[in-house]
Amino acid sequence: MYDKGRKVRRALLDAAIEVFAAQGYGGASVAELAGRAGCSKNQLFHYFGCKEDLCVEAARAATGDFNLRVASATAAVADPLLRLDWVIELVRRLEQRGWAGARLLALFSLTASGLPVRPREEARTAIGLIHGFVDGLAYRACAQDPGLPEPAVLSRTVTALIFAGSWTAGAADGAEGKPLLALLGRGDTGRTRS
Repeated sequence: MYDKGRKVRRALLDAAIEVFAAQGYGGASVAELAGRAGCSKNQLFHYFGCKEDLCVEAARAATGDFNLRVASATAAVADPLLRLDWVIELVRRLEQRGWAGARLLALFSLTASGLPVRPREEARTAIGLIHGFVDGLAYRACAQDPGLPEPAVLSRTVTALIFAGSWTAGAADGAEGKPLLALLGRGDTGRTRS
């Protein structure tokens, strides 16, 4: 693919992430998606075939971007419980900065059943990857600290905090940036990035 083609394709993906996150799949028109990307509907169809294909690729792009951001933000954090808090904080910061990918993944986690078949499957795969990452950290945290809730409960709590945007628990207790620790009544455990 030529350089101009890559730029058009990336512009379409970025526009799709923003528009689908703001309006959902059904509320987004092909004309609006193309217009937001600064290209024609014909170009959209050339690069993606149809709105459904663009939605699938937008979900993949948002998931890949999310995974890269999580990996780089939490690489130096050894403690799994603290690492879970960093993931929640990362999503909060991304949403504050207006990153539509976080809203798109949250929307897909809540409304995947309302999507056409292929985007629904991609949404489930994307959300499944995030659940798998969170599950792994939850099991490691519970293995290190038997005083924590069951791993499945901890994992679903973290996932709910990520996707529901419920970050106020930490802020209310003066533990902004550590909502999971605040929710568990742990406050600042003295755990630091290593």
